[in-house]
Amino acid sequence: MEERTDRLSGAGQGGTNPLREVSSEKVWTGLIYREWLPVRPSLLAHPFYQAWSAGRVPVDVLAWYAKAYGELLSHMGRWWRHVQEHAPRAMSEPIAHVVSEEEEHVELWRQWQRTLPTTKKAVPAAIQEFREWVETISADPVYLLGVLQAFEVQQIEVARTKMEGLIRWYGYDASDPALQYFREHLNEEKHLLVASRVLEMWRAADGAVMDRFQLGLCEGAVQWYHTLDPFASALPTGMCSARLQ
Repeated sequence: MEERTDRLSGAGQGGTNPLREVSSEKVWTGLIYREWLPVRPSLLAHPFYQAWSAGRVPVDVLAWYAKAYGELLSHMGRWWRHVQEHAPRAMSEPIAHVVSEEEEHVELWRQWQRTLPTTKKAVPAAIQEFREWVETISADPVYLLGVLQAFEVQQIEVARTKMEGLIRWYGYDASDPALQYFREHLNEEKHLLVASRVLEMWRAADGAVMDRFQLGLCEGAVQWYHTLDPFASALPTGMCSARLQ
């Protein structure tokens, strides 16, 4: 792999962080662990991520994934902003901070992407179809929050697993600035806490929102899982040890 020379500029540092103000043991243990987990199907159970962990993803496929998923991640801030528009006013500032971080994450992802070969392969249809699906369901912000949390709640373990694979098999160093995106997501609890607080407020006003949130969480988990299918299908014969579900 070619030498990586990009350096981060300290994005996300400095200033007060309103996310800290919504931290609550009651919210964390009550909503996240008891009601959100486990999410199935698990992203880490997908054949593509299993191949990644084993160092069986060719660099050209990794580059295609980086390009395609970068396009998908570029929409995360806007989807969170849609939740913000319908969330209780007290949560506007914490969600705005999440939106800002999601937008910063796009550049962190691109820093990693730039360490990979340039690919001319188009973003696969599965990614485009997923994005269009999310735009459709965004009319229901509760359902949308469930879809977003199906992804967010898995990010700590996903980021750790992907970073370990990159270090073990692809020549990256643990302190490499190009891996900052993955390091950032080892602290994904703060986004989960914001979502928990929003959901807690919505539920206090209308207990029925939990059914819609759970539907979004369950369907979102399935849809996020299948965004990885094109990359598993691109693996050379014999390099993918598990079948697509």
